[in-house]
Amino acid sequence: MFRKIAAVLLPAISAFAQTTNGRIVGSITDSSGATMPAARITVRNLGTGITESAVTGDSGTYVFPNLLIGSYELTAEAQGFRRMVRRPLELQVGQTIRVDLVLQPGEVTEQVTVEAGAPLIQTDQSSVGQVIENKTVVELPLNGRNFVRLGSLMPGTTQGAPGDGTRRLRQGGELLTANGARAEHNNFMLDGVENNSAIEGVAVIIPSVDAIQEFKVQTSNYSAEFGRAAGAVVNLAIKSGTNQIHGTVYEFLRNNVLDARDFFALGVQPLRRNQFGGSIGGPVIRNKLFLFGNAEWARERRTTTFGAIVPTDAMRAANFAGQPQVFDPLAVTGGQRAPFAANQIPANRIHATSRKLLDRWPLPNNPDPARNYVRTFSNPTNQKQFHLRGDYRPREKDQFMVRVSDLCEPETSLTSVPVGG
Repeated sequence: MFRKIAAVLLPAISAFAQTTNGRIVGSITDSSGATMPAARITVRNLGTGITESAVTGDSGTYVFPNLLIGSYELTAEAQGFRRMVRRPLELQVGQTIRVDLVLQPGEVTEQVTVEAGAPLIQTDQSSVGQVIENKTVVELPLNGRNFVRLGSLMPGTTQGAPGDGTRRLRQGGELLTANGARAEHNNFMLDGVENNSAIEGVAVIIPSVDAIQEFKVQTSNYSAEFGRAAGAVVNLAIKSGTNQIHGTVYEFLRNNVLDARDFFALGVQPLRRNQFGGSIGGPVIRNKLFLFGNAEWARERRTTTFGAIVPTDAMRAANFAGQPQVFDPLAVTGGQRAPFAANQIPANRIHATSRKLLDRWPLPNNPDPARNYVRTFSNPTNQKQFHLRGDYRPREKDQFMVRVSDLCEPETSLTSVPVGG
């Protein structure tokens, strides 16, 4: 068993590279188009209630550089102008959104609220990418519930050829390729930290889809902070807690009830796959400290059919009648070997060690002479994982995140089962 544990501690530093956090930027003007310095801007996370404030500079611009992904409310205030409120603003992983506001003259006690405005156009980033948000991750049919398979929803990406490495098998044997680049050139990140198995071209930690808030696949023009990637950059964020307690309990079952018999098998091959778990998140201290946890188990019982050609009863008795001629290596006349009579090797010519080995050889169990031995093997697999994330905001200028992930490689064993099972 191989266990991978990862822990992350992220302070609120705007220059911290490869983070999943986002930014809100913009400018404030009055109705004449003049910039407004000294306007007070407040942004509030609608899920956690956490707020941040800034004051516009001489150019009337503002920036909130390190915000957790989620839904936000933006408020702008200035003396002699009505308060302007814009909500909701959906900030996605690694996204920079621009919100420019125009304040109208009036009393500060008056308020103008803009609800469900037009979609924000991305004007502050040149990267080409797409965010796969939580609803898509959880609700789309997903064989094996592996988020990597959803990466091919992005234009320019496709599932690569099956692999045979341990982690490739855990990913369902599929690889993600982008714009023709090798899978090994991708850069997987989890909560802003590298999550790569560079040799095999896959992610090391593959979280349960119920633990994923959202992830973004960028295929070109991504910024220098993402470093070495020549393929896709897959930036994934684990869920965090909010002021509301939320959770899930689930189980997914697959079996062989509607399966057809494999062409080479003697019967329908048994399959039982149970994938189950749960998650919960909520506040420890409202507006300050939040926790989220997820645990998942997978139990799979499937069989594999193996076929071969083994010696028949006649062959075991050294009788090769009907088979190609067998020659006696000890009977050579004029450089020519003499054949055994009736293609039968005498019993006294069979070595004792060969007899013992032959006794361990399986007997034929299938009437097909081209494949007279068929055996079915059971290949049980057990897997488990958990993720625990904590977010702490002791004061407006300080922000901490800690995550621990424990992922066990599949435990497998190979045992034989009765023929036809």
